[in-house]
Amino acid sequence: MSVNDSFDTSLDRLLTDWLEADAAPRAPESLETAFVEAVARTRQRPAWATTERWISMETRAQLGVMPRVVIVLLTLALLAIGAVGGYAIGSGLVDASDGSGGDPLSGLTYHTREGVIYQHPADGTGERVPLTGADENAGGLAWSPDGTRFAYLSWPDDGLGFPPTIMIRDADGSNPVVIGERRSEGDPGYFAWSPDGSTILYWADGLDVVDEDYECQRNLPFTFCGQRIWSAASDGSEPPRMIGDPSLDARAPLWTPDGESIIFAGSAAGSGTDHRIYRMDADGANVERIGDLGGDGRSLERPSLSPDGSQLAVTIDNGTTDDIYLVDLATGDDSLIASGDESKFGPLWSPDGSLLAYTTMHPTSRDALQRVMLYDVASGETISLGEPGEAVSWSPDGRYIATWLDGVLGVLDVSDPTAPVAIEIEGATEADGPNWPPRP
Repeated sequence: MSVNDSFDTSLDRLLTDWLEADAAPRAPESLETAFVEAVARTRQRPAWATTERWISMETRAQLGVMPRVVIVLLTLALLAIGAVGGYAIGSGLVDASDGSGGDPLSGLTYHTREGVIYQHPADGTGERVPLTGADENAGGLAWSPDGTRFAYLSWPDDGLGFPPTIMIRDADGSNPVVIGERRSEGDPGYFAWSPDGSTILYWADGLDVVDEDYECQRNLPFTFCGQRIWSAASDGSEPPRMIGDPSLDARAPLWTPDGESIIFAGSAAGSGTDHRIYRMDADGANVERIGDLGGDGRSLERPSLSPDGSQLAVTIDNGTTDDIYLVDLATGDDSLIASGDESKFGPLWSPDGSLLAYTTMHPTSRDALQRVMLYDVASGETISLGEPGEAVSWSPDGRYIATWLDGVLGVLDVSDPTAPVAIEIEGATEADGPNWPPRP
């Protein structure tokens, strides 16, 4: 046995004894002395010692003459981190112990067809509680980014009044604030809160729209002819104002994460066709088109922006069914991720941006064959969750997907996407619009 081999054996023994003694605050003097002596006379061996096999040759070369004990300790630390990460991935998509108690109904909100917005208690216990009263017909709920307020549409209690009023309340349903009226003949659209919560966007009829002489057909299915994007202060201090290019019909506004830009769908005013993706500044200036992807019908009806603001998931009507594309907002490049005989709609990014949920349906049977799908962005693989229903929203922790089918709400636990668990919401029938408030 050579001197070097003899030293390596003693070093490993000393290091093992040290680690078994719970790694004292400073290394034993005998270990330090032995190590210093060995460095002066030991050449790099052609084969790696047992612990070092976890470090790549390239990385080891970059470490140069770093002491072996440091490398061993670094390796052990990396292995510990990897073990924790592996456990997190293997145990599901999320850690459910984030304050919600792991209850899938914790904080879930939705509105019933009777026009009342309900929420399950934040700790997941007890009965659902109403956030709006019986004196109004409420719907279209959208939470502020910090989860402290929500915006919604309010009609008189008979549900027949027009136009609806835009309202904002605190998370417990108190302190109602009137923002203004939303004049629109079509789809009520969706509210988009600015990242700082100061402004909400929505889409509604433009100031210049007169039904009888507007060029396009207002009752054309899925068209947003005559619609414009409106901006309003969320504290009610300023009335809503129309923003953007008046030569474009517009809908489905989304804020970029920095709050400086708005992504939306637009088409030439009065055309009712050829919907494209656009960007504008927060004040509506500098409108520009992004890429060449577009279509008619329900194209761009419900786009979804990735959490980092880099990609937009959209539905494009191909004339027979609907396909889903990802659009790089920096370059305008697009890629097809879901196509085939069934229609695809409603893409939804998971909170961490790793997954995209969407819904498929047979074009001749909307309800009977609806299925929730999951697309893995990194691998490009798609998994069918197997449960009927439409994917409506993700829980903030990314573990649950709220679904809707013919007025019945459900929740899917997708911590194991290959075997999702369907959870029934007792009493949540004749309901719509399920979602969770963001975590503070």
